[in-house]
Amino acid sequence: MNHVNVIAPGAYKLKKQVNGNFRSVILDEELDPFPVELIGEDCIQIETNDMAYITLSIGNLLEIIELIEKAELKYFKRDNK
Repeated sequence: MNHVNVIAPGAYKLKKQVNGNFRSVILDEELDPFPVELIGEDCIQIETNDMAYITLSIGNLLEIIELIEKAELKYFKRDNK
């Protein structure tokens, strides 16, 4: 079983919000879950809440980049209907 699905079900899956943006959850290198909002224009907003820091590896960053690219594709399709 994938540890990501156990720790944070739905992690790295895009969920469309009422405002039209997409939300998801990412995991850092220490497997702490962080809610994120993909706000368009190739940007992501990470909600760190009460955490003092977030530890990201190259692998984590690549997963975040892939998530941003998926969201951007959905924004592009939506805006070009």
